[in-house]
This record gives sequence, structure tokens and C-alpha cells, in this order.
Amino acid sequence: MKILLLADANSVHTIKWVNALLEKGVQIIIYSLNDYNRELYPDSSYLTIECLFTNQTKLKRGSGAISKLKYLNAVPQVRKLIRFHQPDILHAHYASSYGLIGALSGFKPYIISVWGSDVFDFPKRNFLLKKVLEFNLKKADYIFSTSKRMAEETQLYTKKKIEITPFGVDLDLFKKQEEPKTSPQITIGTIKSLYPVYGIDVLIEAFYLYTTKHPEKDIILQIGGAGSGEAELKQLVSKRKLNNKVVFRGFIPQKEVPKVLSSFDIYLALSRQESFGVAVVEAMACETPVIVTNVGGLPEIVTHNYSGIVVQSEEPLEACNAIEKLLANKDITNQYVKNALSSVRERYDWKANVDLMVSLYQKVIADQKNMS
Repeated sequence: MKILLLADANSVHTIKWVNALLEKGVQIIIYSLNDYNRELYPDSSYLTIECLFTNQTKLKRGSGAISKLKYLNAVPQVRKLIRFHQPDILHAHYASSYGLIGALSGFKPYIISVWGSDVFDFPKRNFLLKKVLEFNLKKADYIFSTSKRMAEETQLYTKKKIEITPFGVDLDLFKKQEEPKTSPQITIGTIKSLYPVYGIDVLIEAFYLYTTKHPEKDIILQIGGAGSGEAELKQLVSKRKLNNKVVFRGFIPQKEVPKVLSSFDIYLALSRQESFGVAVVEAMACETPVIVTNVGGLPEIVTHNYSGIVVQSEEPLEACNAIEKLLANKDITNQYVKNALSSVRERYDWKANVDLMVSLYQKVIADQKNMS
């Protein structure tokens, strides 16, 4: 089986899919708009990676529409790759930029995987971009989504059936790290990129409310991740006089994430928008109780008052009350943790998710042969 992926080669999600598919014996060709870190991939004869731009010429986030017309230079290159490699399937990860390249290539069978902002944000910017998305989805033979909520959003632009392909976690890696606590200090936290969409500011406000109501509690907030919003978040921490209670840990390498998650007494994801929420699944797999907002795919992952607590977005007081509930009711919290772990094992076991993707690829190839 040979798959040509149109995807960002630097994305952790692309890396995770590619490495898993290589282990299954799938031959992969990646076409990436920007250059990539070669150390992120194994040295395998089954893997080929091509790029449109080098690190010197890559487009920056937020580049204008005129600049992004350069993406169209990728179309003849992708057609050349198709002629040379003769893939069984063309699969675009992201329905806007990569989706358009794939749509214009004319290759079949063609799969589009929607990722989030490509369906939640991109088509809402203006009428033209909405039409671009509709065109891309029309050209796709199959459409995949990691969550039901994102599939529902995608259905606004197509009547085609959408397959749910969960993006789970490696349960051999993400599990409770049994390290005894050396301090009675309570630790709540999150691991997310520091961008406004992820509501880290709301988390800080919720933490401020909790510490104001419970000054006697020895509690800290740990924030893992990096991003352009870091300076503004640190200003908010200073404004709320929380400098001695909030720790910015910076980027946390993937191999260290299970240990960090296991050290949290509560994990919070107070996002304003979230297409799926794999970080929440990782926390649940590490048996850390979770509080999430009612946006995107998060309520699909966490069942309110069963496997965690779901609160309204932009409501720090509600999040504060949820923190109080989990810390004050150990029996309830432990039951949530047990239910969450069972849910992860049933729905988000990465090995099963990869097997599903491979089986869908096999079905696509079989369907194509039956049509020819």
C-alpha cells in the first residue's frame, strides 16, 4: 500500500500518523508546504518527504491571501510526484490549503481529513473561502474527521458521509506514573500551546478565584507549553499577584508528558475552541481528573459528571466551582477517573485507531478497483 500525504511535515499529528503507518508496512510519501526537521522521522526506505518551501522561503502564519496563491505552485509538483510514485491513495490532512492542492491535482481516490480551523474558521472569513472549502470537499472521494462535532461542522459544506477516525493515545506510554507524592501541595495544571483560543487566561482567572476563596490551601498552577501569548499571560499572573503560585514550565517533550500529567491533581482544558482535544485524552489515560469546556469535541470526550466535569466557556467562576468539587469529593473524583480510563481504553486506544485507518485505506483501494 502506497499513500501520498499532503500534510505539514512538522506537525506532531502528521508525525504520529506517519510513524504508526510505517510500522504497519505502509509506504508513505509526504508533500509538505514548508520544510521540516529531519530528526522527527525514522530513516526508512518506505518514507519519502518533499517540500514546496525551504525554511528561508516558508510562509508565515497569517500570511495574506495573495501570498498564499504561491500554494498553487505545489499543484504541478504534486502531479509530478503522482506520476513518479504511482500512489494508491492521495490523502490531504487539512481541508483548506492542502485540500485545495489535492482537489486541483485531479487524482483519485482522494481523501480529505479535516483538522479544525479549516472548517470552524476558514469558511467563515468570507464567501470566497467558503466556496473554496465546498469545492475541495466536493472533489474528495472520502472525508475523515477525528471527532463527531467536527464532522457535524463539516456537514455544513458537504452532504457526503464522513468517517470518524479518532486520534487517540498510546496506552503503553500514557498511563499513571506511580511516583509517591513527597508534598501535600495540590497541583492543578494544563499542557497547551499558549494561544488565546485555548483559554489559559480563563484558567488563571479561575485559579485566582479559587485561591481567593481558599487562602489556606497550599496549591499551585502549572502551565506547560509555549506560544505567542506567554508574555500577556505572565502579565495577568502578576496583576493577580499569583507569581508565587503559578509556574510556566515551557515546552514539555512528549516523553515527559505522562509524568507531568500524573503529577497533576486536576487537568483543565478551558478552551474557547477545540476540534478534538487529544491532550485531554492523554490526561484521562494517566488517571488525572479533568475539567473541560463545552466547546468543539471536548464534550464528546468527557461526559459531564461521569468521566469529568464540563463547564461553560468563558466562565472562570464555574471552573473554580468545578475545582472545588473535585478537590472536596475524593470518592466522586475517583469514580470519574475510573470511568474516564474505561472510556479511553474503549474509544481512544491509538493502536486501534491506526488499525481503523489502515482498514479504511484498504476499503478505499478495494472500492477503486471495483469501480475500474
